[in-house]
Amino acid sequence: MANDCRVLKLAFRQTKAEEMVRAASTILFNVLSKLDYPLVPLSELAQTPQYGFTESACYEEVGPKFVRITDIQDGMINWDTVPYCRCDDPEKYLLSPNDILFARTGATTGKTYLVQQAPYAIFASYLIRLHPNNSIRPEYLYSFFQSNAYWSQVLDEKEGSAQPNVNGKKLLNIKVPMVDSETQILISKFLDSVRSRQDGGNKPFSELPLFLADQRRMVARIEELAARIEEARELRRRAQEDSNSLWESCLLVTFNLDSR
Repeated sequence: MANDCRVLKLAFRQTKAEEMVRAASTILFNVLSKLDYPLVPLSELAQTPQYGFTESACYEEVGPKFVRITDIQDGMINWDTVPYCRCDDPEKYLLSPNDILFARTGATTGKTYLVQQAPYAIFASYLIRLHPNNSIRPEYLYSFFQSNAYWSQVLDEKEGSAQPNVNGKKLLNIKVPMVDSETQILISKFLDSVRSRQDGGNKPFSELPLFLADQRRMVARIEELAARIEEARELRRRAQEDSNSLWESCLLVTFNLDSR
C-alpha cells in the first residue's frame, strides 16, 4: 500500500462528520505507510467473508431485524427504522459485536459499518460480513476502512466494472498496516474523539502515540478551518435569506403603491 496522494472522489455523498473522520484517518494512515509498517492482507486478519441473506423486507415483526445497505447512514444504524424479514435459519446470519459489514455493490460499494451492539438482527445479501480474528482490534480495522488508504484499494478494485462491486475475494486482498496493539487502541480512540466532536461533543481530542503528535495538531487545525468555512457558509445563507426578504418587501411596497 503506497502513500496515495490522489484526490479520491467517492460515488456517494458523505456527511460533514464522515468527511472529517476520513480526513483524519487518511492523515494517520499516510504516516503509517511512510514508516514501513508491515502490510498484512485481510485474509490473515479476519475470518472468511460471508454474504448476507436474500429475502424481501417487511415492517411486520415476522422475524429478525433485516439490515440493508440503505439502513447504514452516516456511519450509524437507526435500529428503530430497520425492517424485519422471514428467515428459517437466522443463526447463520445473526449479527454479533465486532462484525464489520461492507456494501458490496452499487454507489456505496465499500462503505462499512462496525457492529458494536445489535438487537436480534441479520444482514441482507448486498452486504458482506467480515469478522476480525484475534490478531487485530476491530476498532482499528474499522478506522482503517475510513481512510483513503483503504478507499484507494477499493476504487482500484472497482475500475473496469459496469456495476461497481467488491466481492469477498477482493476484500481479502486489501492490505492493512499492522501496528502494535497499544497504537491500534490509540488510533481508534482518537478517531472516535474526532467523530464525537463532529456530533457536538466538546471533549478534547484523545492522545496519539508520540510519533503521531504532529498529525494530532494537523487534524485540530483542519477541524478549525472546517468550522470557519461552515460558519462562513451559514452567514452567507442568512445574508441571502435577508436579501430575499428585503427584495420581497420592496416588491410588495411597490405593488401596493401601484395599486392606489
